[in-house]
Amino acid sequence: TVQVNVAKQGSQPDASHLTIGVATSLSRLPEALLNFKHWAAHTNVHFVIIVELPDREKHPKEPSIAEAKDMYAKAGIPNLTLVESAKDFLERYVELIGVLHDHVEPNKTKWVSFIDDDTFFFRMETLLARLEKYDPDRSFYVGQTSENKWNVDDGGIFAIGGAGVFMTVPLLRQLAAHREECESYLPGGAGDVRLAHCIFTYTTTKVSLEYGLYQLDLHIDVTGFYEAVRPQPISVHHWKTWHHHDMPTVSAVSSVCGQACVLQHFKFRDGWQMTNGFSIIKYSYNETELASQIEAAMEHTWKLTIWDIPTSWLYSLAPLKPKDEGKIQYMMEKVDYDQDQVILYYVRRRNGAGEGLIRVAWS
Repeated sequence: TVQVNVAKQGSQPDASHLTIGVATSLSRLPEALLNFKHWAAHTNVHFVIIVELPDREKHPKEPSIAEAKDMYAKAGIPNLTLVESAKDFLERYVELIGVLHDHVEPNKTKWVSFIDDDTFFFRMETLLARLEKYDPDRSFYVGQTSENKWNVDDGGIFAIGGAGVFMTVPLLRQLAAHREECESYLPGGAGDVRLAHCIFTYTTTKVSLEYGLYQLDLHIDVTGFYEAVRPQPISVHHWKTWHHHDMPTVSAVSSVCGQACVLQHFKFRDGWQMTNGFSIIKYSYNETELASQIEAAMEHTWKLTIWDIPTSWLYSLAPLKPKDEGKIQYMMEKVDYDQDQVILYYVRRRNGAGEGLIRVAWS
């Protein structure tokens, strides 16, 4: 048994001044709830979700609007507005401009957000603290660019959608006056590109960058990102597509030690390190390699692509260290609950076959 210091757990913050917009489908709402409830439950945040028209033949298990609202309310998210639309996904994303504007609550709503249904926030408290830096009575457009500089060079400087896009109500009002023009503009880009075009065309507001919001435009192996000894991210994305680390499962330990302890780093005297809820590792770098690294250096584990350039990650993720091919790594694969305990199972695999197991019980 080891005693460790973790942040004191407090009550959930009040996010009633924030309305979050999502474009998705009814069939995806149950799975999205596993994501949303970690950071949104019992915060009074308001969700406005545009869904495609119901299609029980195509999605026989999709819930009705009434069933979805009941499901979310039971999970601690009662402030849910669902709007049906016949438009495709990209059009629905931009349609959020007008729909969010229509659902602004006077003297209450200060911020609106555009996210994907797999945008994961680790702590609502951290997110709200970042937004509090800005005057909600002025026009602000807040977010982060892609981590890959090639994407920025090719696509421009704008808030990328998966990391979370935030704007104040004054800016939303300016855009809503041009909602039809914004919805009809079809540059061939994604929804966040169209939203940025609308902002840059009809207002003078430019993006205010907030570090800690991550699109995670990284391919396949992103363990180096999560294992780096750095502050807990505000948001992550692509965790169900470009790479596969189930964030609600990773965050399950928060029920015992609080949301701040998720991905918290622990070092042991024999060289082992634990990223709480994610992995237990031991690097194999030699003394010369270790001498050239700072503690916060991030292992470059992700796959190189044809879009990478020498400065791809310099401005977003550096300092980096080379991939450690000899690293011993146990990945968290399973969570069990036993009375007042959360039990995490970390597994070491080689070519898919299990070679070792570490069981960590939090109580």
